[in-house]
Amino acid sequence: MRPADVIAKYNGAEIGVLLQHREKHAGDVGAVYWMGYPSIEHALEAVADDLFEGRVEKITADGDALSEDEVLALTN
Repeated sequence: MRPADVIAKYNGAEIGVLLQHREKHAGDVGAVYWMGYPSIEHALEAVADDLFEGRVEKITADGDALSEDEVLALTN
């Protein structure tokens, strides 16, 4: 599966991304939070670094989770 296939499949869907955030100021403090985007293009532009660095825990399209293979394809 290519990134373009995943983008085309979810074109027009509202995208949610569950991100893992880490702070290293006084030890290792972690937080997880949801971000919402109007399209997959907006989501990928906003979280590209997080996706490639392994901080994306889950991506949803209109409330349904993308498969692991689809998320992995977005990093190629």
